[in-house]
Amino acid sequence: MKRRKGILWPIILIATGVLFLLGNLGLLQWDAWELLRFWPLILVLIGLDILASQLESPWAYAATMLLGLVVILGVIGVLLLGARLGPARAVETQQIAEPLGEIREAHVEIHFSGGDLTVGPLHEPANLLEGRFQGPSGRGAQVVEEFDAERGRLTLRSPRRGFFFVPLGGPVPDRWDLALTTRVPLTLIVNTGVGETLLDLEDLQVLELELDAGVGRTTVVFPARGRTRASVNGGVGELRLEIPRGVEARIEVDTGIGSLNVDRSRFPQAGEDLYMSEEYYSAEDRLDLRVDVGMGSVTIQ
Repeated sequence: MKRRKGILWPIILIATGVLFLLGNLGLLQWDAWELLRFWPLILVLIGLDILASQLESPWAYAATMLLGLVVILGVIGVLLLGARLGPARAVETQQIAEPLGEIREAHVEIHFSGGDLTVGPLHEPANLLEGRFQGPSGRGAQVVEEFDAERGRLTLRSPRRGFFFVPLGGPVPDRWDLALTTRVPLTLIVNTGVGETLLDLEDLQVLELELDAGVGRTTVVFPARGRTRASVNGGVGELRLEIPRGVEARIEVDTGIGSLNVDRSRFPQAGEDLYMSEEYYSAEDRLDLRVDVGMGSVTIQ
């Protein structure tokens, strides 16, 4: 018996491409990267594809293919019409302010499971951090703080969502807007899930940055003054790294599948996967950057 070739994978690729296109055109009210929450569906479709390839009857084969198509269209329908199928979901807003006190250096960790995250400068001299959190009821940030005489340690953590979670009442993504002090040196550790992230660190005193980006769009604007060491690990999506004018940089890049665009007029290639400013070693304001990305586009400028 000659095995039939399945057609589910071409259908999956076409449907996924259409959804990403609609998302990029702004015709969807949710981020197309949220599709990755449906990864268990891939197991179902693989099973159907294997089953269909073993069937001799053309009618049974067609029925299996039709079932796979119905499953895919059903998921698309739930995503597109979910906001109309379920009741409106309650949105909760939480605000916090952590005082700076007498600390002279701070270690801040942000663990964000998914949604929109923005981090920027805080010009209020009395506080270390101010934050505004918005999302479904009961999903406010968990705050852990440890302070001694001169050093502060602050951890913000969002409750984890199930990876297969998609609400029928329309998606209500978490949104965090955070502002950090510009008055003391910072060590900043950020872990993100699925969504969009903006780290505007240009006016901050960041000694060390560790960013573990998940899936989606991530933009980082590095500090304009001082010496910063940064490690950026990207999962899947678009990564944009902006280095202010006047800051020299040494950049090591390890990319998987995707594109890499480095401004070589500022950062000439100095070796395999290495880019470096000519004045890096003598500069007062400089960045030591390590970038490791799995799949997606990387822009460094």
